[in-house]
Amino acid sequence: MQIILHIGAHATNEDALLRALLANHDRLHGMGIAVPGPARYRELLRDVIARLEGAEAAEGSGDLILDEIGIAPETRRVILSYPHAMGFIVGAVGREMLYPAATRRIGALLRLFAGHEVTLALGLRNPATWLPELLARQTAKTEAEFIGRVDLHALRWSHLVTRLSDMRPTGGMIVWSDEGAPLGWPAILRALAGVGWEVRLAEADAIARSLLPEAAGRALGLRLAQFDPPDAQSWAALVADHLRDHADPALAEVEIALSGWTQPLVDDLGARYEADLGRIAVLPALTWLG
Repeated sequence: MQIILHIGAHATNEDALLRALLANHDRLHGMGIAVPGPARYRELLRDVIARLEGAEAAEGSGDLILDEIGIAPETRRVILSYPHAMGFIVGAVGREMLYPAATRRIGALLRLFAGHEVTLALGLRNPATWLPELLARQTAKTEAEFIGRVDLHALRWSHLVTRLSDMRPTGGMIVWSDEGAPLGWPAILRALAGVGWEVRLAEADAIARSLLPEAAGRALGLRLAQFDPPDAQSWAALVADHLRDHADPALAEVEIALSGWTQPLVDDLGARYEADLGRIAVLPALTWLG
């Protein structure tokens, strides 16, 4: 069985991705692709990770988990989304490393599902906007405790991706940038579902609509339905035109208000991030979606 593990990262439209996949549940189910609801498996995966960090999984334990989730034996592909797979938000950032516990925790899942074709799916985001949002999402640490000792210039998504890739997930990795999601959302959904452009998917314009006033969002949906773009490039061009003409800048604004952060620092983090994406895009055994 093909198992797609969507492992985060936090604050990369991870809930929107799961909602979009669930909106296509019936259509995908008819193609042998299972998208179970998160309540059926997230606690199971949390407990499995805690039990198997550094330990071997009993033979067949992954199949028992799939059976408990309710995955039929004839299912050819299942998509599981667990944003805490690499670690919880309070532990997402080490002094010089993103998700320090990722290899231990993901290793537990890879051992659990040994014998299946496992693909890791991961969204990335510019640390300049990502770190402030992570800080806002948690309450266990102060700003100083959360990122006060972090070497911001040492943080590299490519280091994390390489660490995960070196674990050799049998199905490789699917990686994308959150900034590219408004235009790349259909490709992300299709890559996780393993279907081609000929399969119409609901909620393919969800991220683009989130950047538009309500009326303009409805108009985009009607426009896409009317023109029915035949491929990803045509779809992206149409949506880009609509966003250029109707996007509400306020909906895309991210407030960055961290102690000591200056505009030059934010600009430098963004430039380093863009360069890092270039390194990730050419890594082997990885599907880069931009």
